[in-house]
Amino acid sequence: ISYVGYFLEKFLGEERGLVYTAILGGLASTTAVTLHLARLSKERPEQTPGLMRGFLIASTVQFPRTFLIVVLVNRELAMACALPLALMTVTGIAMAFGAGWLARHSKPHSPAVGVDGAPAAVPRVEHSNPFQIRPALQFGALFTLVVFVSKAAADRAGSQAFIGTSLLGGLVDVATVVAPASDLLKAGTIMIGTAELAVLLALGSNAVLKAVLAATTGTWAFVLRVSVAYLIWGAAACAGLWI
Repeated sequence: ISYVGYFLEKFLGEERGLVYTAILGGLASTTAVTLHLARLSKERPEQTPGLMRGFLIASTVQFPRTFLIVVLVNRELAMACALPLALMTVTGIAMAFGAGWLARHSKPHSPAVGVDGAPAAVPRVEHSNPFQIRPALQFGALFTLVVFVSKAAADRAGSQAFIGTSLLGGLVDVATVVAPASDLLKAGTIMIGTAELAVLLALGSNAVLKAVLAATTGTWAFVLRVSVAYLIWGAAACAGLWI
């Protein structure tokens, strides 16, 4: 899925605006998009509402993306995660529309324009080439480590230990948690509720990492908005679990 986003960015031409960047960049890497927009918030602080809209769109893409990955691995787990992920997707869409409205109606934050009067182009998000072997090997090694630690923890200390490793795995990539959750679920080591919680907690730890990274490169105004958005998404996930 990340490769699809990467190639779409490469072959569909130059940037056509923030929404285009956010959707395609969200397919490839929401972390890269978050860092990119955080940097822009320092370069163009007057555009913070518009940049926030881009962040919300890219991050919302992550939820159906995660659902697709889970479906490919374990359909039972996918059905369990469907409602929380759907609620987070709907919430993200609503917040993106709200941020777009604020960006359009906030006169002090008008978008930058180019020499021809058209909106200034948004710099491209840089993603690593999927054909480079080193990043692939690094991710593969981290993926294997998370799978090994998850299974070892579940065998030695029970299902609660797997929750802890899911938090660590989410710092790498949510996908690293899906595989061990599916395997442990099939083996009867953990219950469906534990597997569902593990996936959502991985999303949560990944969100914390992105918020921290954004804080190191962006303005506090941008980081505060990002943090509030993640809290709202967390509430939506909890509502989905409760239901």
